[in-house]
Amino acid sequence: MIKSPRNDLSNRVSNIELLDRISSSAVMFTNRSASMNRNAPFTQSAVINSAAQTKPVGEMDLKKINRSILIESNLCHQVSATVLNILSMVLIHQKDKLLENSGDNPICKKTLDMFFYMLQSNQSELVKLRVFVALRHMITKLPSIFFDGQSSQCFSICMETLKCFNSKFESIRLEACVLIYLLLRKNYEHTRLKSISRVHSQTIISVSQLIGKMKLSGNFEILECLSIINQLAFNDQTLLSSRFSLEVDDLTKRIRNIFLATAQMKSFQNDTEMLIDSQYCLAKSYANCLELRRTWLESMASIHIQDKNYSEAAHCYLHIAAFIAENLKHQGMYTLGCQVFKKITPNIELEEEINKNNDMIKNGDNYQLTDLNQVQYTQSQLLDYLYKSTGMLKYAERYDFMPDIFKLVVAIYESNRDYEQLQQTHLNIQKAYSYLAERDQRSKEKPLATFYRVSFFGKAFEQENNKVYIYKEPGNTKLFEICDRLRKVYSKRFGQNESVEILSDSRKPNELNLDTENKNYIQVTYVQPYFEESDTLDNRITYFERNNNLKKFYYEVPYQMKDKDSNSESIDLQPQQHSELLTLCKRKIILETSNWFPYVKKRILVVYEKPIELNPLETAIDEIRLKIEDFESILKKKDITLLELYLQGGIMPQVHKGPLAYAEAFLDPNEYNAKYSKELKKKFKLTFKRLVDSYKKGIDLYFQLSKKVTQSVTEAQLNSKNSAISISNQTNKYLDMYRLLTEKFAELENNFRNLLLIDGDFELYQLQLNNSQMARLIMDTTTVSSSQA
Repeated sequence: MIKSPRNDLSNRVSNIELLDRISSSAVMFTNRSASMNRNAPFTQSAVINSAAQTKPVGEMDLKKINRSILIESNLCHQVSATVLNILSMVLIHQKDKLLENSGDNPICKKTLDMFFYMLQSNQSELVKLRVFVALRHMITKLPSIFFDGQSSQCFSICMETLKCFNSKFESIRLEACVLIYLLLRKNYEHTRLKSISRVHSQTIISVSQLIGKMKLSGNFEILECLSIINQLAFNDQTLLSSRFSLEVDDLTKRIRNIFLATAQMKSFQNDTEMLIDSQYCLAKSYANCLELRRTWLESMASIHIQDKNYSEAAHCYLHIAAFIAENLKHQGMYTLGCQVFKKITPNIELEEEINKNNDMIKNGDNYQLTDLNQVQYTQSQLLDYLYKSTGMLKYAERYDFMPDIFKLVVAIYESNRDYEQLQQTHLNIQKAYSYLAERDQRSKEKPLATFYRVSFFGKAFEQENNKVYIYKEPGNTKLFEICDRLRKVYSKRFGQNESVEILSDSRKPNELNLDTENKNYIQVTYVQPYFEESDTLDNRITYFERNNNLKKFYYEVPYQMKDKDSNSESIDLQPQQHSELLTLCKRKIILETSNWFPYVKKRILVVYEKPIELNPLETAIDEIRLKIEDFESILKKKDITLLELYLQGGIMPQVHKGPLAYAEAFLDPNEYNAKYSKELKKKFKLTFKRLVDSYKKGIDLYFQLSKKVTQSVTEAQLNSKNSAISISNQTNKYLDMYRLLTEKFAELENNFRNLLLIDGDFELYQLQLNNSQMARLIMDTTTVSSSQA
């Protein structure tokens, strides 16, 4: 094909066309030979066996079989040697073209692809050894291909060389060690004896990806290869006085740690939370290596998608998009950084600030950026992860942030004047808002998540022992469901040697007298989001806002005042007799997690716990406040059926006296109430007044909704024969309920005024009386007009 290496080949074919022809020819012959080599023992035995069934195999026949196999082997070897010879000529005589754009050109890529293909295919041991020799020559003569410009060439050679660590031939494993060591040494020399950061990061990324694809395992051969690399570094006399050997030792230790963590991950295959935690720790430990973080975050996202945890998968993609945006900002290709994601989740800005600090690594007396300058992301990669995150948010039915993410996409397309994509993106924004409008029309919100406090006690839990987590469970997960799941997971993990007991009691371990030396316990408690007074319904109006970006939770332990120090079971927080309400206390435990939900993980560690003791009057105020918040959320839904149920439960309860029991208990002058301060009593009365006012709003809304329902029924039944009777019955039904609610509300309000009078609060009594008279006049007028209609 080539008569002389000095001939000018450009007159006949271009260099890239020539390499394509060589590549196709080599692939054809190596595939044929690989098939022959794999099947050679089988073919020989099959021929002999088939011949033995017909007639005895002679010595001449065996010689022919062996000769045909030998010819095929020699042919493959000769083709491989020819290809290597041609590639060596390319390295010698096409050096300038190989170095164009620091190796980021088609000729260099095709040349390396040929070397890597010969390592991947089923070549003979001798051929692979010669490939390593050629690669060492290329690294020595053309180091800028691997250590300047894009890191893709360095990544590829690290990836293919590490695969050879699993070879069954000791000579190939040794050559792979030497090649990795040469890469490290040349990288160190190329940076003027400063660091091996590029080969370090690309080797770690390669190891992580190979482990993720199960193409590399921490067996004895791998650990032996790492030891050989260490020995080569410490025995290198020319660099003995530098930090080179220490940096190589640090690299091999990190690889060993990845193998140890991977071995640990295999034991967590049935425990998704522990598996995700292990991968998260690896991603966080390499926060200054963006590509490695991307590798582990993508792995976490794939696990979440398998388990249908779409919110967590979306946040994995958002974290990747955030550090890509920060990288593009550093390159000057994107004006916005990770700060634009703060509105979506505070976790991103918090972690990116940490990562920016980690990007600065001290090297002697100088500081330099490590991976930030080496990895050059593109806008298309940022767009890809933004689109992936919106897809996951759609599956999770968290539509509220989809428009915000699409607006980030719009900013990129506007800067590129891509009007076709802008049109499509605005259509996506329109669809996102249509999802929100459709959701708001539903009478009942679909639960986004349920939260549980999970504590672990027992030696078998190892690093989880005595730790407390908040678990985010999908939808309306019941307590027995999460308890059953955890019992199965840890029983399977521990086997028959260790027993696991589930505790539903929320008291502390010392109060429960747990035998943690011989048994293992999992304590599960339902918790709710906790909001400060400045972060109540005024700031979190919608159901989504009250269930997004959550960091604080709480659960309650009610008890009677006399039983505070006893170990009695928790009691129900429902209005009972006056004597019980006057001694009913509550312990509210506030829990704070390290990050906000939702996050890249389903469970987050609790880092702060604060118990708050509430006396009986404070307990009553807190219970009434919760009733007000629940009722106000019902008012916003404008569902007449739900509104009627809540009004009946509050104004005319069937079992207990309802909220009025609190007013009767704490506005009665007795020895219990005398100890409370005037400020606390005033707060109780104003809180109860808010509840009464909210009930009044509810009755007015009920009347308005009943009119709308009646009108819609009238229009629907206008052509029916019995339409007049049906409409009359429907109208009378709502009117009767409205009258009944009005009467019962008047009784509630009158009782509250009388209790204010007994308590001596004449100012609030007069204010409530004036409001009652005005409300009565409006209600009477409304009832008369409705009756006439």
